Amino acid sequence: MAVWLCCLVFFYAYRQWASVLLFGGVTTLPVVALILSRQVIRSCKLRLDLPAAVNRGEQANFDVGITCEGPRPDWRIRAKMRHSVTGQKKRLRPGAPLPADHCGTWEITLRGLYIFDIMGLFPFRATRPQQISLPIRPQPIAPDAMPELGNHTAVRWQPRRGGGFSENHDLRLYRPGDNPQQIHWKLSAKTGNLILREPLEAVRNRLLLRLDYSGTPKQIDYKLGVLLWMSRYLLSKNLPHHWQVMTGTGIRTFYCEDEYTLLKSLDALLQSQVSTGGSVLDTQANAAWWHYIGGDANETA
Repeated sequence: MAVWLCCLVFFYAYRQWASVLLFGGVTTLPVVALILSRQVIRSCKLRLDLPAAVNRGEQANFDVGITCEGPRPDWRIRAKMRHSVTGQKKRLRPGAPLPADHCGTWEITLRGLYIFDIMGLFPFRATRPQQISLPIRPQPIAPDAMPELGNHTAVRWQPRRGGGFSENHDLRLYRPGDNPQQIHWKLSAKTGNLILREPLEAVRNRLLLRLDYSGTPKQIDYKLGVLLWMSRYLLSKNLPHHWQVMTGTGIRTFYCEDEYTLLKSLDALLQSQVSTGGSVLDTQANAAWWHYIGGDANETA
């Protein structure tokens, strides 16, 4: 702008062909640069280098860049981040380390990517605002007192719905409406009554880990660490189980049957709102054969 004003003053003061050419060139140069930059600006795409998740206490970097056809123009990005547990807010600087002191989720908001023309005069918005979540997972912490599983994890048998074949079965008297193909004819001939071979299926008793997702950041770190340790302990014994968590939006239930579903449930829990306090006891907990409360709200890491 200062150059254009100087050329304008020179044009009015000199009034010769040189001033006309200089003023005309400076005036049209931004337009020409904008036209030449149009294709490059259209081809620009945002490139994000962000890990899927970070363990508490580890360091991670968030890097942002652009890819385009031709020479890379100047660009700027506006981003902010907020922690779901601590409520901490800060501006995101590409390449700067991300703090992972406490469990939770960094909610990163990219307000927009701005691309400048080759002269750096005119900014253009290349992307719309988008939301990115970065879970900060807990470190597993063994509980102080290991709960006894006992025979609560045993397999019980129940009649299979719809019948069918099963190596395990029970014998009972025939009732109207039963499948005649399941009649035990040899035993029926001996007893004089129609005896039915009823197929059975194995049902594992329901295991439940309960957690009150509330407290200070250190207390939540401890609770989640115990929950993660207990969940992996049960999976190591081939025991699928449920989580029942009291969050700020109510009770949420998660199912864990392997490491993949465990981490998926953990990331979903870390995005939940922190509870202001309460109890996770309900009818579902009473229906479970075995349950464990994952951490005490008064304990700290």
